[in-house]
Amino acid sequence: MPNCSNLVWDFSFLNLFNIQLGQSKISIYLEIPLFFICDRELSGILLVRDVMSKSVKTVEIDATVKDAVQKMNRFNIGSVIVTDSDRKKILGILTERDILRLVEEDIAPLEIKVKEVMSHQPCTVDASSTIEEAAELMAKRHVKRLPVLEEDKLVGVITSSDIIRANPLLIKALMDTLKPRPPKV
Repeated sequence: MPNCSNLVWDFSFLNLFNIQLGQSKISIYLEIPLFFICDRELSGILLVRDVMSKSVKTVEIDATVKDAVQKMNRFNIGSVIVTDSDRKKILGILTERDILRLVEEDIAPLEIKVKEVMSHQPCTVDASSTIEEAAELMAKRHVKRLPVLEEDKLVGVITSSDIIRANPLLIKALMDTLKPRPPKV
């Protein structure tokens, strides 16, 4: 048997066995795997790494919100990952939602630092997770994007839009991310 991490069996093949027990004859139908699939693309299993955006935009922890917004506008994205000065450790994520809170509180983004308004310790997902697992995590945590890690290294970002484009049937799982959640105190 081949060594496959994502082994999928197809039980669509039925075999008829006739067994003779003394004077009685018994017919049994058994499902026997016709073949197995090692290729996750053929099996329909999509991993986070298959649909994530690999072009990750980051800002340093001491950047101003204005700098972060300019980067978000330049690349037409809804968030930036906040890292340490070496860009090796994820410290947070700055999202459109975080910026809207500033506007609501009438705080000018010119001098305020990203670290003052970012979401700290963002939930992350492993690149080898399935998109279904990512969707469940998003719904559970009420977030629309997740930094993607591979061996503790930032390799991408997956959004709810990425997941819906890849598998429209997951829209129901993601509906919980749209429900209002209690405001931060």
